[in-house]
Amino acid sequence: MILHLKPFEDKLLRELLLEKEINVQAPCGGNGKCGKCKVKLLEGETLPSPDEEGFVLACKTKLLSECSFYIPTEEDYKVFSADKRADYAICDIGTTNIKICKYSKEGEMVYSCVFRNPQFAYGADVISRISRCKNGGYIKLSEILRKGISKWLEDVNIVYICGNPTMLHFMANEDPSSIGIYPFRPAFVDTKYLKKEETGYKFNMVLLPSVSGYVGSDAVCCIYSAYEKNKNILIADLGTNGEISLLKNEEIYSVTTAAGPAIEGAGIEMGLCGGDGVIYHVDSNGNPEFQGEEAKGINGSGLISLISYLLENGKLSAEGKLMDERYYITEKVYISNKDISEFMLAKSAVKTAINLLLEETKTSYEDLDLLILTGGVCGDLDIKSAVNTGLLPKELKEKTVFIPDFAMCGAHTAIAKNDVSHLEEISKKVKVIPLSDNEKFEEEFIMNTFF
Repeated sequence: MILHLKPFEDKLLRELLLEKEINVQAPCGGNGKCGKCKVKLLEGETLPSPDEEGFVLACKTKLLSECSFYIPTEEDYKVFSADKRADYAICDIGTTNIKICKYSKEGEMVYSCVFRNPQFAYGADVISRISRCKNGGYIKLSEILRKGISKWLEDVNIVYICGNPTMLHFMANEDPSSIGIYPFRPAFVDTKYLKKEETGYKFNMVLLPSVSGYVGSDAVCCIYSAYEKNKNILIADLGTNGEISLLKNEEIYSVTTAAGPAIEGAGIEMGLCGGDGVIYHVDSNGNPEFQGEEAKGINGSGLISLISYLLENGKLSAEGKLMDERYYITEKVYISNKDISEFMLAKSAVKTAINLLLEETKTSYEDLDLLILTGGVCGDLDIKSAVNTGLLPKELKEKTVFIPDFAMCGAHTAIAKNDVSHLEEISKKVKVIPLSDNEKFEEEFIMNTFF
């Protein structure tokens, strides 16, 4: 949640939050010892100043000016509460990863999980899966996806689904083939209601509205979550089907780019999504961070921080070559030159899309108030590492914040407010800019490939 606050009577930030009934954790009693009340300063001045990553402790911070903060809420954490019954769920279906959150009738999140899209074995991107839809092949892919998701949802009454349009077509058991050929028109973009009597499952489904063949309801939910008047906000959803959106002067623009799955920890030799043993960060000394007793693989955020470390320490060339064919993070977990190449293509696709969208809309880096990163990196993305690797323009480093599951935050807010109609309004307002028409794309892409 993004919150704007003004200074009031010399009160601490935690007091201001509590007055708005926003309860940040403080098991130390507000003594500044536990660090649980940490929030991210996006704009404004505080005393004391934020740390290097932009965080302040709410229990010890005073506002010196009007400020904007990112406040972690229940939706941002993986939580399970056995004594609460799930009533409804929100599902974000990505090409590579799927996240499900379940909520009680009161709107409290009681469970969440993230897992690989079961269709991944049939192709890493939407085009490869669409190519399998001929002669009724989409029916098999639809069944694989729906069964893979439904086993997590048998205890809920209704599921709200956001995701890219191809995945939404599979959930509706409709052929997405038209998305794969010019002019790339989907069979539907409006909100779609599927009753359990139609689907054969134990729950009703609501497919939230999309924009076009490649700008999905996940992008719409992100825009809904970020929308604010008189602010120029860029949103970059770091997924296999990368969606970049710009909110500027009451207008909304979007582009998409085929980033590939490397940023999500897939498509690399030892890539994993989550769980024990997954390296989610590599520190400045090259030490891996993971949960559990032994490292088993690496996710997207871990990959980005590892490549940043290798570049800073001369272990990786600007052309993307390791000194040896493999670099071992631990005795068993490694990264290869092929993995590096996959990442280089992905990061170039994202950075190129950002730059060309800004150019097409005559927007400079200075014009932007905020860049929100989100997506399936399966960890807490380090902004410094993202800039070091060339995933992001260095000029936007100080304006960037990473908010995991931003689309789900938007979806949950819209559902809680009974505001799905607003999602429809946003979906019809978005102007899609096709990068394939841009003569500079190839040159820019090649230039951004190198470190």
